[in-house]
Amino acid sequence: MKRYLFATIISIITIFTGILTGCNGNDSEPVVPTGLSVSAPIFNRNNVSFEIETTNATKCSYTYFRKSDGSADGWTVDKLLMQGIGLMCNTKVTLQLKGLSNATDYILIVAATNSSSALERYVVEFTAGCDHDHLDVSDPVVTANKIKFDVMTRETEACSYVCFKRNAADSAAWTVDKILAQGTKVAVNTTVTVDVEGLDFNSDFTLMVASRQYNGNTNITAKNFTVYDKYTHLGAPALTYIVPSAGDFMFDPKLSSGAEIAGIATADWIWATKQTQDDTDQQIIKDVKYENGRICFTATGLKGNAAVAAFNADKTSLCVWLIWCTDQPGDMLFASGATFMDRAIGATSANPADGDKTVGAIVYQWGRPVPFFGGYADEWDSEGQTFEQARLWTVMNPAYNYKWTVAKSAVDMAGSWANPTTFYVGFKGSCMWFSGTNNLSMWGETKTDYDPSPAGWRLSNGKDWGKMHANLTPAAGNEGSTYTYNNKTAWIPPKSMGRDSETGEYIVGARPGTMYWNGKLYADSLLFNMGLRPAPTFYPSRCIIQHTPGMVPNVPEASADASAAYNVRCVKL
Repeated sequence: MKRYLFATIISIITIFTGILTGCNGNDSEPVVPTGLSVSAPIFNRNNVSFEIETTNATKCSYTYFRKSDGSADGWTVDKLLMQGIGLMCNTKVTLQLKGLSNATDYILIVAATNSSSALERYVVEFTAGCDHDHLDVSDPVVTANKIKFDVMTRETEACSYVCFKRNAADSAAWTVDKILAQGTKVAVNTTVTVDVEGLDFNSDFTLMVASRQYNGNTNITAKNFTVYDKYTHLGAPALTYIVPSAGDFMFDPKLSSGAEIAGIATADWIWATKQTQDDTDQQIIKDVKYENGRICFTATGLKGNAAVAAFNADKTSLCVWLIWCTDQPGDMLFASGATFMDRAIGATSANPADGDKTVGAIVYQWGRPVPFFGGYADEWDSEGQTFEQARLWTVMNPAYNYKWTVAKSAVDMAGSWANPTTFYVGFKGSCMWFSGTNNLSMWGETKTDYDPSPAGWRLSNGKDWGKMHANLTPAAGNEGSTYTYNNKTAWIPPKSMGRDSETGEYIVGARPGTMYWNGKLYADSLLFNMGLRPAPTFYPSRCIIQHTPGMVPNVPEASADASAAYNVRCVKL
């Protein structure tokens, strides 16, 4: 997507008045104010121009610099008038700043004074760049029967929009001139968020936005959208949707890139977490259905997780989404520069005082975007306990024959979605759940279609964790750790060692640690460096965190078996 220019003009006006007093003390003269105005920036690729006009001024000067090089605070009016670049006074002049760096923030400061010592100053912040559109309109976000969208304009003198029920004849009738004359006006040369309310349910609409530039050129953009009965749209496509409150919701049954899933006939929930172990019915979501090309459901407002699947006519699951009912997660900047979510996918709290609610109860096999329930206690495969935690804490939809099982075989992606409660551990000790080709590209350094992160987030990578491990503070009894940076603290809960790659059993461990998947592969260069292999060997990568001081390994990336299942702690895109 192109980066668009914007400018925010902040007018800071400070007027100092002085009184000139005659020898008899009664001959004072009125202070004449200095007039100074600065226009909105006009962009032309890497050049920016401003119209600057002064009145009653005896001196006017300006300076500009990259925002990263300083702030306006250090440039007082007196300093600017002495050290700045002079401008002609008492007229309108065009100031041109040429050859600016692409996609770089700048500050322009202009100051003026007159014989009465009346001072005035303007500070303008703007972003320079090239190859930008003069009109950009975001896709409308539909909430119940209203929409919200952003309009960005540049070098524009007028902009308006109209919104009407979709009809080919009406669309053709709305010309640029008609929209500008009869439509709702929008502020220009900035980014504006527009709300339109009171739209009819179950109706198709067209939004049209038109603009006219200073040079007379015109632009027009049309966006089609649909308002469905009562449902709030959950936004951009993803395989996990965060639902922070009770209500009626819907989402597009697509992969993260927006790729369509063919053959959908119905939708339903597969399993959901319990509120207590004694629950026999799930209480997280209800009334799941496939309607008008969307998956719709009602959230009760209780916290927890539910897996929702799209089925074909034969009742085969085609894709699975996680409905994550939790308060809206926060985020925290790490020293590496990466911004992490404040909890793992599936956790319903980030407060250490909430205990097991902070544990990422949802785990994934590497590259497989199917959510599995993890647990809060050890399972022992030798004692027949594998998936006992899942059976204790989840409810299966009785309309289907799903159950938590382990299979010593491998499947392709379609097979993994068709059997979303089967934990594949490979065959002949391979510890690889997947079969077929390109199986190491299902996850990666950048977000893929199979990345389970919500929209706007991605899987972590080793470099995102940085040197966080060296700055952990173990909690009491080594039950978790905290990481502090820039006066903010992140909680790393215990009991999150994941599901075993050979048995599927859940592991807390004698000294509970935490495992998080990385998207980027881990390059094992040991044998390559020894001359025993022609190239490094690549493996799925995990971050290992031990909460007991001195325990090893404790590293941001290490190799792992793809059939193991660990938490995912997302990084902001």
